Amino acid sequence: MIKKLSGLLDKLISHVLVAVISLVTLLSLLGIILRQFQVTFLWLEPLIRHLIFISSFLAAALAVADDKHIKIEILKNILEKRVKLSKFTSYAVMLSSFFVLGWLTYASWQFYQVEKTYADIGFLGIPTSFWIGSMTAGLGLMLFRLFLNLLKCEKTQ
Repeated sequence: MIKKLSGLLDKLISHVLVAVISLVTLLSLLGIILRQFQVTFLWLEPLIRHLIFISSFLAAALAVADDKHIKIEILKNILEKRVKLSKFTSYAVMLSSFFVLGWLTYASWQFYQVEKTYADIGFLGIPTSFWIGSMTAGLGLMLFRLFLNLLKCEKTQ
């Protein structure tokens, strides 16, 4: 069940990531072409920046799925010197990464709540809290993906 859910989620993330990167490419190309005719849309560059930001979180979620994400390697090195169980050290590193990512997600959620309270209207009439919320959603997606990896790891032990 976990493997099926993971595969489905990874496929969905991959499709959304391809769509976002395609959109970034098309909007960037549009901006370059319009600049040749002295036409500029003020909202185009910020939108591209935010879409790149969103794509980085989607790509990070896929990296978590493949266990290629940033880990707390120093913990792994310390544990491997003391404990010769490779599966245990991998699980401990993954668990510590889960707690750190959980803390970051919680902090970004609190930041989102503050931004929502005092939000300003950004470009295209979209509240700035929406873009801050994309950070929280991206971290939450990474956290959920890491949680699925922890469940898979626990089943194999």
